[in-house]
Amino acid sequence: MTQIPFVANWDDIHCFQACLSMVLQTFSPTQTLNHSQLEEVTGKRDTKTTWHTQGILYLLDQGFEVICQKDFDYQRFATLGETYLYERFGLQLGRVITKFSDIPSEITYAKQLISRINISPYNPTIQDITTFLNSGYLIICLVNLCKLNNQIGYDPHFILIYNIQNQEVYCHDPGPPAIASRKIPIEEFETAWSSPTKRDRNLIAIKYPTTLKIIRN
Repeated sequence: MTQIPFVANWDDIHCFQACLSMVLQTFSPTQTLNHSQLEEVTGKRDTKTTWHTQGILYLLDQGFEVICQKDFDYQRFATLGETYLYERFGLQLGRVITKFSDIPSEITYAKQLISRINISPYNPTIQDITTFLNSGYLIICLVNLCKLNNQIGYDPHFILIYNIQNQEVYCHDPGPPAIASRKIPIEEFETAWSSPTKRDRNLIAIKYPTTLKIIRN
């Protein structure tokens, strides 16, 4: 059996990279990537938001099983680009996403992703998370950190979920502030997960074909 190692966000813009590092170290301990390598495999760019698409492609290349669930049509995005972002998120948020994203690169990654896995628009639920956890997956979710910390505003933030027990979500929160083995009441998690709206709930379920047993306490 193995513990899930905790990796803190080394500043305030690498929460996805920290979560990916925890997944790699859990299922494939020899894959300890440094900060620069994590940026490279996830396509992190200065002043740009990290989309998770390139990170998923990297995991697939390494032999991981990956299931991505979110109400986002990658096929339409690959075809329409910015136009789909405005359609899906509205003009104001669509402009923000476009400004802080490398859209041509993301279109390329989207085309690669839909050619490799079955990924259709779907709005996941807590039951989906529970089902994946019971099947040996770890879960990366994007939540509103402000809601998670009872603050006003919106701050997109990735956490790594490894258990749901006693009406609490167990996660490693890379921060800041970094909190290992954080326990979040399900209702509070759902509020942060469903922000800005319930349509924005999402998950990336990841596991490696192995008999490895993970300690999830």
